[in-house]
Amino acid sequence: FITGSNASMLSRELGTHLTGRYIRKELFPFSFEEFLRFKGVEYPEIGLLSTNEKALLKGQFNSYFELGGFPDYLKSGNREYLKSLYESVLYRDVMVRNNLTNEMELLELVYYISSNVGKLMSYNSLAKVVVVKNASTISNYIAFLQDSYLIFMVNKYDVSLKKQMQNAKKGYLIDLGLLRMLAFHHTEDNGRLLENLVYLDLTRKGKEIYYHNQKKECDFVIKEKSKIVEAIQVSWSIEVESTYNREIAGLLEAVNTYGLKEGLILTESMERDFEVAGVRIRIKPVWKWMLE
Repeated sequence: FITGSNASMLSRELGTHLTGRYIRKELFPFSFEEFLRFKGVEYPEIGLLSTNEKALLKGQFNSYFELGGFPDYLKSGNREYLKSLYESVLYRDVMVRNNLTNEMELLELVYYISSNVGKLMSYNSLAKVVVVKNASTISNYIAFLQDSYLIFMVNKYDVSLKKQMQNAKKGYLIDLGLLRMLAFHHTEDNGRLLENLVYLDLTRKGKEIYYHNQKKECDFVIKEKSKIVEAIQVSWSIEVESTYNREIAGLLEAVNTYGLKEGLILTESMERDFEVAGVRIRIKPVWKWMLE
């Protein structure tokens, strides 16, 4: 077993020497299921949960949503651990490894992305925010940050690979505990934090993830082989009519665009199943979806 915290080390350098003789395994911070095991929480099959068991799992999910999934941080509760982890990744895995000298540009870039997870951003717009002359510099920085597993960028789905590269992207961070330490978030940001958590779970399961954006937006569309097979919206709550209408409209556009029969909306607690314009809409609590 050879371990390392940087994707480029494992894929490019070791791959050169061990071509065809190694299996790459990516380890992420705890999933919700692993978090429950770590906490010693036992529960029956999801379909057999009692009201009390649902309340227990929902309470544990709230804790997971707040703390994230880094084991050492969950053991100690010491925020200094997250700070030192972040600095270690930024300085060792990103700056030293790639011979970078402008610390402030990287700090501002990570801060901006972590403060705007789930929002559309282009390399040109990021260059203006960070005050970098060339968007290609931002592109390089983001490639280094992705190699270090600190951030992930999601492309808009398009059959043209060139357009995928040119379109605005959405950024997510490796862990919610780390995300909360890096940037200040209001309660109204909970929907975007939930979206980050769903992204991580999809990534952990090895899904090929894009977002959809034509007239409306759908948070995630999942590709298998050469086609889109699933459309997912994420919202903290859809009880407000304007939010409900927006989420349904974006989901329906994605479902119809890719010839799907149903769409999924993940929320903090709602659970419903219904049809709109001949399309089955499933609404599930994120915690339940993560344990299925």
